[in-house]
Amino acid sequence: MIANLISLSRLAMAAAFVHYADNPVIAVGILSAAGISDWMDGWLARKLGKTSRFGALLDPICDRLFILPVLATLVLVHDLPPWQLAVLVTRDVTNSLGAGILWLLRREEVPKLRARISGKVVTSLQFWSVVHIVLGLPYFTVSFTAVALATAWALVDYGRQFFGLLGVSKSVSTP
Repeated sequence: MIANLISLSRLAMAAAFVHYADNPVIAVGILSAAGISDWMDGWLARKLGKTSRFGALLDPICDRLFILPVLATLVLVHDLPPWQLAVLVTRDVTNSLGAGILWLLRREEVPKLRARISGKVVTSLQFWSVVHIVLGLPYFTVSFTAVALATAWALVDYGRQFFGLLGVSKSVSTP
């Protein structure tokens, strides 16, 4: 229950980020708190032995509901070009669609979805890119390129997981 409340707190943090997006110190503080909460909810659930199927589904939903308004705000407040926004949200949108398709076609497989190291790398790089933008640091192109490359890796990595759970075989049987 506590871990789920921590996950849900990211929804309030998304609203706070939107409100304070033009104040770099507060905005980065909110981003940092959200990052800590994302780590803490899973750690606490495991530590207390309170992991649940609901919590495992709630956490990534709260992650997406946090990052999407944050990134959209960057377009409106910090002049992030929409095409860069599209690259930054590609992994999140694709994973959400993949999970939705899996839920529709093979609902019993949804609990087998697991976070992947590639996704954690993308999330970390997204975090740095957002901080980079909010603070107006130079060389954003470097962090953006890192996110784009990690996103490509994550799309392949998660795609393999989704197709495996859907039962799509890579091999072709011969007569």
